Amino acid sequence: MSSIYIHIPYCKKLCYYCDFYFSLQLNTKQDYIAAVCKELVLQKGFFSDTTTINTIYFGGGTPSVLSIHEIKTVLHTIATLWTISEDAEITFECNPDDITKEYCQELLHIGINRISVGIQSFFDKELLALNRRHTAKQAISAIQLIKDSGFKNCTIDVIYGLPLQTLATWKKTLEIAADLSIQHISAYALGVEEKTALYSFVSKGKIILPQEQTIIEQFTYLTEWAQKNNFEHYEISNFAKPGFYSQHNSLYWEQKPYLGIGASAHSYDGNVRYWNIAQNYFFVPTL
Repeated sequence: MSSIYIHIPYCKKLCYYCDFYFSLQLNTKQDYIAAVCKELVLQKGFFSDTTTINTIYFGGGTPSVLSIHEIKTVLHTIATLWTISEDAEITFECNPDDITKEYCQELLHIGINRISVGIQSFFDKELLALNRRHTAKQAISAIQLIKDSGFKNCTIDVIYGLPLQTLATWKKTLEIAADLSIQHISAYALGVEEKTALYSFVSKGKIILPQEQTIIEQFTYLTEWAQKNNFEHYEISNFAKPGFYSQHNSLYWEQKPYLGIGASAHSYDGNVRYWNIAQNYFFVPTL
């Protein structure tokens, strides 16, 4: 089994906690997609000629800033180089405020069959503390639109250990997630990474994080909630309904080959791990 990860670094707004490579310069999207397609062609030999691609993952950044045409261009390039399995899992990350029913229907039409939504919290004050650009109301609406458009496989990201977050608000976030009948949840403890705005704010005392005991209680409740709601804790931060494990992420843990395309993307050929440069991705000379 083989996989391809496509990094889409664009964001409309800086999230205080994020230390992934990102860019706010959306006017370079067209050049970036062209570079991604060129890299795919250059990496044709990464897999054998008989390789079937079993999973494709559009991550970021915020892939949902892409137009349907831009997404189709990438998928078409992959399809001309390798065989995409008929039942391939193709995941697409999105932000709630980018979601419309029409956009989701078009994603489904071009082959995307798994949506990952960056919710993080269902409380506005917690979202504001992270500088997220959506509201709790938009988050709930986005999940409903995704379901209404025909998607049967939806996962959300949530974070515990947030500024202003209590055990009570964490419980409520999970309760809302259960009510929305999603198939998968990725739940992460907030990390304070150097060179992020959050690190600066915490260091200066402008943002106060919950006590360690609160975070422990939140994680304990998470595992209890998962079991009660028929979510299997199959990986450190991932919980899924039976039959809805992330095939793509599971391949990482199983040490299967995967090709990472785009700025800062990682790859593994079964023996060696590779990491693309982040800055100046467009301008690296190619042989």
